[in-house]
Amino acid sequence: MTIPRLPLLLAAAIVATAALWLAAPARADEVCLGSECDTVAFVDSEASFTLYLDLVPNTEVGRFYFGNPGDEPLMGDWDCDGEQTPAMYRRSQGYMYLRNENTEGVADFGFYFGNPGDVPLAGDFDGDGCDTLSIYRPSEQRFYISNSLDNRVAEYS
Repeated sequence: MTIPRLPLLLAAAIVATAALWLAAPARADEVCLGSECDTVAFVDSEASFTLYLDLVPNTEVGRFYFGNPGDEPLMGDWDCDGEQTPAMYRRSQGYMYLRNENTEGVADFGFYFGNPGDVPLAGDFDGDGCDTLSIYRPSEQRFYISNSLDNRVAEYS
């Protein structure tokens, strides 16, 4: 019995391409809406943040570890200084860890926000120049918006 070579070669090419694609370093760019821009960070499965200035090679700003594998990463200007810094949301606990520097270290502060399974969102929801956190609760198909960085009840839903 002869095995057709074309399907075998095609499968090998797809596997080789996928391996190269997955091994390639990810790049990020500023995301702008009008005059407001956000920095995008790449986070690998080991919870390492890699910040890039733009899509140009060799423009890495910094790489550091923050959070645990499985935490959901966010970037925001938590202390209103104009610099985007990391946060990690632990969905299994509904707990948020925030850092005010783009360096390795422990969280500057944290708090419970939402329920286990909620999806975190970061943004300047009231236009004051400071980012805060909100959540989307899939079980209710509802957003809960907060304009403060603490564990109070969301102002809007």
